Amino acid sequence: TGTVGLEGIVLGKRVGVLGRPYYSIYNGVRVLDYPEDIYEALQDQSWRPEDMVDERRHFLAAYIQSLYEFGHGEGTKLYPASGGGKWAQALRETTHFIETYNLKPSAFDTGLKTE
Repeated sequence: TGTVGLEGIVLGKRVGVLGRPYYSIYNGVRVLDYPEDIYEALQDQSWRPEDMVDERRHFLAAYIQSLYEFGHGEGTKLYPASGGGKWAQALRETTHFIETYNLKPSAFDTGLKTE
C-alpha cells in the first residue's frame, strides 16, 4: 500500500494490494483480500496493465492535479487558460524531483510503440 504501488503503476506493472491505498481505484490494480490471492491474480490473462497506456496517463494526470493547484478549466476544458505562478511552481518542484533522483526518460518504458 506504499509508494511502490504507485511506482508500479507508473511503470505499467501489475500491482496487487492487500490494503486500500488511494491508487487502488486504478483499474490496473488488483485488490486482494488475502496474500494467497496473488497467485490466482497472476494467472489471469486479462490482467495486462502494461496495455492500459491511456488509462494510466489519465490516472496519473488526475494524481498530479491532486498534488498541485492548477485552477479549473471552463466547460469541457481540463486545464485553465492560464495557470500563472501555480504552473511555474509545479514545474519547479517537479524539475527539482527529477534532478534530485537523477531520473532520465530513457530509463522508463513509456508504453509507446516506436518504429
